[in-house]
Amino acid sequence: PVNHRPRADQGLTLRFAKPAHTTKAKLVIHAKNTYWLDYAHGLYLDAFGAQAEPVRQAFLKKSETDVRQWLDEQNLPLSVLLETAPGQWTKSDYFHLAGPMALKKDVLELDLSHITGNDVNIRLESGFQFWEID
Repeated sequence: PVNHRPRADQGLTLRFAKPAHTTKAKLVIHAKNTYWLDYAHGLYLDAFGAQAEPVRQAFLKKSETDVRQWLDEQNLPLSVLLETAPGQWTKSDYFHLAGPMALKKDVLELDLSHITGNDVNIRLESGFQFWEID
């Protein structure tokens, strides 16, 4: 299939019945990063050649805000979006990188107070083949 989106990403849409009078929910995933992400990151670092270590050291000195921004720009976290109205998706939160070695459980609390209707539609998005979800 052809990806007509501006970024090389992929996603998964989940639908759950929304219990009456519910304003919060917990989303539990069992997931890991793929070896492809690990390999792609290695290629990225290799592209710096002899400058790889100075670049890595400079990156380690960045603020948490700058690091999070860079991670988001690279589409590395598993973003969680909620459909607040038909066709209207809002980024709610994201799951941090989990590593490629083993599936891990992680939990996010979601604010459902802005969801209209009887269903909760959740979209999980990340860079193409960066995450494996069980």
